[in-house]
Amino acid sequence: MQGIHTNWRRYLPAALGGAGVALLVVWLARQPGAPLTPRVPGADRPAGAGAAAAGGNPVLLGKLHPGDGQPATDLPGTWPGFRGPD
Repeated sequence: MQGIHTNWRRYLPAALGGAGVALLVVWLARQPGAPLTPRVPGADRPAGAGAAAAGGNPVLLGKLHPGDGQPATDLPGTWPGFRGPD
């Protein structure tokens, strides 16, 4: 005969699931603590930067600016696991 002290284990998963669903509902029903603003282009510019900063960072403009680097072709050893032994 099962006592009342061992019967609670049968309902524990359902109770935890119900508590989880209740917490999820409370979390989703709350309003955000800070007002949310949409992301707009140019919002990352510093204050006071007007049209002069529109040119901005050349890397972010989507153009290729090749550097003066050279490929390292004279390194010793092989790395056959990268693209095979060829």
